[in-house]
Amino acid sequence: MARLIPDFVSEDCRSSAERRLFSRLKDEVGSDWTVYHSLGLARHRYKVYAEADFVLVHPSAVLVFELKGGRVTRKDGAWYFTDRYGEMHRKKESPMQQAASAVAAIRDSVCAKFGRHSPQARIAYGYAAFFPDIEFAQTSPEWDLRRVYDNAAWQRPLAEVLRDAVSYSRGEMQRITNHEPAVLAGAELEALTEFLRGDFDRVPSLSAAIDGHRQEMIRLAKQQYAILDQTARNPRMVIEGAAGTGKTLIAFESARRHAAAGRRVLFVCFSRMLADHLTLHARRHGLDRNVTIGTLHSHCWAILRAAGREPVREATDAELFRDEIPRLVAESFPALRGFAPWDVLVVDEGQDLAAHTPFVEVLGPMLRGGFEEGHWMWFEDPRQRILRQGSDRFFDLERLRPSYFTLTKNWRNTNEVATYTSVASGFPLPELSGLTGPSVTSVCSGEDCARTLDDIVLRLLGAGCQPDSIVLLTARAEERGSFLSSGTVAGLALVRYDPKAAPQSGQIRYSSVFRFKGLEAKVVVLTDVDELKSTAGRMAAYVGMSRANSVLCVALSSKAMQDFEDNRLSFAESVTM
Repeated sequence: MARLIPDFVSEDCRSSAERRLFSRLKDEVGSDWTVYHSLGLARHRYKVYAEADFVLVHPSAVLVFELKGGRVTRKDGAWYFTDRYGEMHRKKESPMQQAASAVAAIRDSVCAKFGRHSPQARIAYGYAAFFPDIEFAQTSPEWDLRRVYDNAAWQRPLAEVLRDAVSYSRGEMQRITNHEPAVLAGAELEALTEFLRGDFDRVPSLSAAIDGHRQEMIRLAKQQYAILDQTARNPRMVIEGAAGTGKTLIAFESARRHAAAGRRVLFVCFSRMLADHLTLHARRHGLDRNVTIGTLHSHCWAILRAAGREPVREATDAELFRDEIPRLVAESFPALRGFAPWDVLVVDEGQDLAAHTPFVEVLGPMLRGGFEEGHWMWFEDPRQRILRQGSDRFFDLERLRPSYFTLTKNWRNTNEVATYTSVASGFPLPELSGLTGPSVTSVCSGEDCARTLDDIVLRLLGAGCQPDSIVLLTARAEERGSFLSSGTVAGLALVRYDPKAAPQSGQIRYSSVFRFKGLEAKVVVLTDVDELKSTAGRMAAYVGMSRANSVLCVALSSKAMQDFEDNRLSFAESVTM
């Protein structure tokens, strides 16, 4: 099967012909082809911006297909296209000219990137216009009929059509240049496909939505691309990675792509605040129709409400969440009218959900095919198991025989933040992002925690940090945060972090490490770090510190200061071994 990028046709695509060709490329073309649909061309020779319908990359050639379905006519030098909605569109350029200029723009970009004498620039570059619904035999000096495929070609096997296009393009390039075109080796081909992909395949930044700033787009890493490609080929996947490796970003992007392909997606996480944030993000991008986002508990309560069931009031909280609710949910499905399981399940923060095996098991009936046969992705960081349910067994993923993938590179934090987090927590240092920033500020909080925090925040504000970019986190339970006693910090009002509410002027937001799991901020001030020796203390430090994108300030107790120094010596020994 060809590698298609993206691996779905956007709902915004109104062209029936493009959808039909996309489907045939997916079903009929071999794995030696990479196909880009709607590739943007920012370096077009005479257009500020242009777009190619299909760009097909093979070790022997790069082809551009311009597709025109429906009725096609030409009158007085202009071209008219009537689509399946009966709407007529007029263009001065012929489809052949569009394809030719598009492939020229691609080759110009490739030459600028790799050099005019590189193998990537010396393979054959060809183009064709495809008219799947009509017969086209009109000759003209303006086009080459060998570069036109009509309804007769549409009836042929598509692999045969592509072989013909490659052969003709290579022959023409040799005739014009008097040199045989190159054939790309594995690494050369991979460099070309990644270059083309990077030109257009970007995803919305989750942090932009968190801060309420302008919409940002980020370029995915090669490792993250590989996972998105694998989700199209493997129906059941477990993706593991440390904090900052992009698990939530990839989970959300996977859900977005499935939704764009018309599939119903159930997105499950542990943190309610993360669920609220992702719901807001989905709404901003028009995904709330096909993607249902919530915590595992909220999905279970929704099933119970729909079935008219209520838990036993006399049950303790432990009994309620360990036994009663999972049992009632499992019993409720037969009573639900018109219930349709979701097509795809995406689980984020899986390390915390796995501790609630009875709850996780009730997700099975919510997914078409269940865990055994359904399409699901499970994202987790085993280091972040903040909640452990005593001796309860963890949900067994291995028995389901999923494909495993590991993310190794940190993309959220600067090198300074990632290194400090590793030293403080004792967890191995991840592959660093390469992004540098200010050194981490760590101070001993002493007895006057409020004054220590005032000093930290005043220094941040004096250095140009905006109050709405700063989040205070406590390593304790939120209601025990030392900063809550005064209600202000550095003269600014403290407000509880709410992803659904935009920050107001004159305020600084706060939360606990536990509540803020899965989120991030440009500037994090972590307080109430009492010790760094116990598993709970190290875990809270790891999660809290890794929330910072660029700037991290930490207020440590005198005990935690000594623990950090001990951890630093151990870290130095491990690095030099």
